[in-house]
Amino acid sequence: LLYRVGGDYLVNRGYLTKPVIGEIHAPRYDTSNLELNSTGQFTQQSIDEAFVGKGTVTSTIVADVVSQANQRQAESVMFFASCVDHANEIMESLPAYNSAVVTGDTPKAERKRVIKDFKAKKIRFLVNVSVLTTGFDCTSVSIVAILRATESASLLSQIIGRALRLDECKQDALILDYAGNIERFFPDGDLFNPQIQAYKDKPKIKDDFVCPVCNSVNKFTLRENPAKLQYNAEGYFITLDGELCEPKTPAHYGRRC
Repeated sequence: LLYRVGGDYLVNRGYLTKPVIGEIHAPRYDTSNLELNSTGQFTQQSIDEAFVGKGTVTSTIVADVVSQANQRQAESVMFFASCVDHANEIMESLPAYNSAVVTGDTPKAERKRVIKDFKAKKIRFLVNVSVLTTGFDCTSVSIVAILRATESASLLSQIIGRALRLDECKQDALILDYAGNIERFFPDGDLFNPQIQAYKDKPKIKDDFVCPVCNSVNKFTLRENPAKLQYNAEGYFITLDGELCEPKTPAHYGRRC
């Protein structure tokens, strides 16, 4: 590594707008029961339980975002929702005349029109579901309201980045997080220094096996065993009668003594 350019450097040199973590004046979503699937992504069921159908919570959060936008005279505000149903619930609490929603199901022509109107400041509040997270540039965005949880510090940085483009209408970018993402990835409050923890695999289960040739004892990782078969001291699956399964199958991943 010869040279590193960080977010703070770009802000100080005038290439990015300074992000500010905003105070929350509303209840937050309870994300304590979010569950990860085998690929390290939140399950859709746990997402729905955490964010969908939370009428009073969602409406209070939206009211807080609108209030802070009015106080700052913000011209362009982006909402990040957890799913389509959640996005529609957010829309119910926004003024219809200057708000719009974009999802993966939005027809291309309509999406293009909405984005054009948003950039032209005909639309003030834009709600989206995972479609404007990366590669979307609208320099006037000065508030990002995060009403979803993410498993990725990189994705969270991309979301925050939607408000960091330079524009003469803003002095800083207000980041409002209602789902505990900043505490999860930026516990020290530095939005350019995420605390990243790799997704952990399931713990490996091991056992001791005796080599049938030299009688040495080896500790090997067990293979997956959905049928819950038993295995003998030498590490081969056996039947309920204690006989070797056919074909003869090792119960572990060991290759040699």
